[in-house]
Amino acid sequence: MAKRPPAKNLPVHSIKSSSDEADNFSIKSFSEMGSLSSTPLPHRHAFYEIIYIKGGKGAHVIDFESYPIVPGSLYLFSPDQIHFWQITKPVDGVRIKFSENFLLLSPSELYLTEYLDFFHNAESPPHLVLNGGKGAEIKTLFDRIEQEYRADGYVRDLKIRSYLTILLIEIQRILMAGYGKRDAVRGSALVSRFKKMVSKNFLTERFTSFYAEKLGISEAYLHELTKENTGLTPGQIIRKETAMEAKRMLAHTADTVSEIGYKLGFEDPSYFGRFFRRETGLSPKAFRAHILEKYQTFPL
Repeated sequence: MAKRPPAKNLPVHSIKSSSDEADNFSIKSFSEMGSLSSTPLPHRHAFYEIIYIKGGKGAHVIDFESYPIVPGSLYLFSPDQIHFWQITKPVDGVRIKFSENFLLLSPSELYLTEYLDFFHNAESPPHLVLNGGKGAEIKTLFDRIEQEYRADGYVRDLKIRSYLTILLIEIQRILMAGYGKRDAVRGSALVSRFKKMVSKNFLTERFTSFYAEKLGISEAYLHELTKENTGLTPGQIIRKETAMEAKRMLAHTADTVSEIGYKLGFEDPSYFGRFFRRETGLSPKAFRAHILEKYQTFPL
């Protein structure tokens, strides 16, 4: 059976994809979303998303890693991550999606997402299984958010934002307890801000000095913080982000390897090939062949 070529343009879903949804926030059950809830077609989102799984079987493929569908678990998405579903039993669950602006903390002009290390984090799996009774608190917060969303009461968005903030903090605490992280608030927040900045600027800014200057700290201090919090250097984080976008483009566009390298800022195709092999262990062509063989579910 001949393989279909990957799509030239991968769908990007925005919060305004459905006309009945608010500009910055929505919550829906899988039954409400119908076939769109667990599409087998790869796509990426322009928003943050948290999915609480209540039932179902199969796998959820996120940035080339397959995660089993486990009742009582969460999927945590950052903008631009690519995913699709491989379902053997219909999924039951609830999906929250929100824009970054929805969590703007005035007047400090800091985003709550800067204090969360499960977003914009290539090293952190986007799947969290809630063991030891931890799921009860998460489910309660989902229920409260959904109830408030549907009630459409006075200053609804403010109350939803408060519940969502508590939900995100609870998830962060579970992760911190699970991995034994007890980082200082300022240190972990700076690293989260750095990783978010990298995810938005890595195509044009590859030097640590750029990010250190934007954060108002020295390169040495940035190196110390990222090494302590992630086990990686700032340069490694930048390279991982670049390699991940290269994987996405190889798997989900029909661009040549040279074209992809050029779009990622590599004027020399051979240097791009060496970079990709060093970061992933495969050549660009070998990776593309492997992904097309593994996941033959790409859109036309």
